[in-house]
Amino acid sequence: GTVFVRRGGRLCPPCHSEPVTDVDTLKKHAGGMFLASDLGGYAAVASILASPALSRNGLPRQCEHWLAMTGFCDKRREGQSPSPTHRKIRFRRGGRLCPPPSTTHLPKITLMKFRLNLAGVPVDVTTQYDEYYPYFSPYLEKNTGTSPLIPPCPANDRDIPAVEISPQRLQKASSIYQPNSPAYYVEYMELCPAISSAITVFDRIVFHAVSFIWKDLAWLVTAPSGTGKSTHYCLWKLLCPDEIQIINGDKPIVYIENDEVFVTTSPWTGKENMSQRLTAKLGGIIVLEQSDSNEIKRLAVHESAGKVFSQFLFDCNTEQEAKTACRIAEKMLKTPVWLLKTAGDIESAKLCRKALETYLESSASH
Repeated sequence: GTVFVRRGGRLCPPCHSEPVTDVDTLKKHAGGMFLASDLGGYAAVASILASPALSRNGLPRQCEHWLAMTGFCDKRREGQSPSPTHRKIRFRRGGRLCPPPSTTHLPKITLMKFRLNLAGVPVDVTTQYDEYYPYFSPYLEKNTGTSPLIPPCPANDRDIPAVEISPQRLQKASSIYQPNSPAYYVEYMELCPAISSAITVFDRIVFHAVSFIWKDLAWLVTAPSGTGKSTHYCLWKLLCPDEIQIINGDKPIVYIENDEVFVTTSPWTGKENMSQRLTAKLGGIIVLEQSDSNEIKRLAVHESAGKVFSQFLFDCNTEQEAKTACRIAEKMLKTPVWLLKTAGDIESAKLCRKALETYLESSASH
């Protein structure tokens, strides 16, 4: 197994290539903080603790306490092999050792609460799982910097939205994801529309698109999943690598400020995990459609309205949420929207870039 170490909120492989064989080495490289999920961390840590070569004096105090509580040390003194249940040991944040869940009693879930700052809005989030914590870590309120493009929103704690995915919603939502998707993944994904709905009161919403900066403006490449949004961005990167910067690879936040639309990033970055803490004014929207040939045309508002609105990700539980989405969509549609039929080759990126350049030159001349 591989132990992944948390450093500054990131999951990193250990700094060594040789197997860890003692607790001192483990503590040296890991600093006592692990996120052991289905990456193999359980087996790696357990194999160290089960090693007959270790003395009890070499174990951290929390380890010794837990091992004594489970009878692990007694079994080692007697020369017996610990049972598989005793081998599954999990390090949580803060270096605490937690025993594995019992096979006869369901573990008591300890809810985790933290405050995120998303597009200038503080959001109090309560979760059941911590496997995706690294994705949220850069957005923890203590880690977020200020940007002149994103003024802070509410200062009153009573105005701060609170979001939690209920066990009922978690269970119901699991049916729409891939079979055997872990519960922590479902919670992570369901938090996206839930938080998006919560921040609509501040004229913010999550939009399904790849977003990048080109010519100091943000451009949204949107389409249903699997159409080739990330591929199209990568073609742009091949075409003009020094001209563009990624904002978010899957679900940026769009918001209104001073009657203009801006785009910034979010913790939901897509399977490619493309994201940077950047913000820019919206320049335009490209709607992708797969085709055998490349063709681009600018859409009229009545042609593009449905395509844009359908890519908002939110629960839409209240009239206020729906009105905010309509208001943001109306502002977004004041920027140009193109339909790009793409064959998925570099020529499609060249065609798209040429269309955008023509638009910018025309706008500058007027």
